[in-house]
Amino acid sequence: MKFSFLGALAFGVMLSGAAQAATLTNGSLTGGVANGFVPSGWSSTSGSPDTNDLSNNVGLSSIGFNAPPSGASPDGGTWVGIGAATSFNEGFAQTISDFLAGATYSLSWYAGNFGALSYTSTNSISVFLDGQLVGTGSALTLGSSWIAESISFTATSASQVLSFASTSNVPSYLSIDGIALSLLSEPGPTTPETSEVPLPAAGGLLTLGLGGLAFMRRRKSREV
Repeated sequence: MKFSFLGALAFGVMLSGAAQAATLTNGSLTGGVANGFVPSGWSSTSGSPDTNDLSNNVGLSSIGFNAPPSGASPDGGTWVGIGAATSFNEGFAQTISDFLAGATYSLSWYAGNFGALSYTSTNSISVFLDGQLVGTGSALTLGSSWIAESISFTATSASQVLSFASTSNVPSYLSIDGIALSLLSEPGPTTPETSEVPLPAAGGLLTLGLGGLAFMRRRKSREV
């Protein structure tokens, strides 16, 4: 097998563009505080997730935290709250259009379980790609801390829907912020091939050799 120069160059260009893959919009979840709405770049997939800050739980100043957060997440600003119960499970998502199929990515975020009203159960955040579960964060009990979490997954196509929801249908209200996506490893390289020129057969070589010898003899006889 041989690498063609153009094939190797094209492959190098492809790899140089891979680092640009998987553009996540508004991973900081920055937006106006709102009940039943998520920040720009995202859309609700089920129920009605909210945009919160330190003064507004469930997107409302009238709803307090059962376990007030120790502060904004390490990412700062606003964040999204997702509730769950027996009859519903809130979720939100966005479409990533520049995944590199076959590449492995790291997805990280900050999570908290600060509760709301009677929604105080232990729960975790699950991550889905095109509706298929690809990872789950740790079980979060009611508390005031933000927890750094991460998973890894392999993209199967260039455009896929990335979504978040509570893992279990128990009365809980979880918070998420600072979502970040990065490339861990590129797909295995496909070796570009070039067509190899077949070698002449032995008979052909012999014919060429004899022909050359006869030519040299004729030329010598003329010179004499």
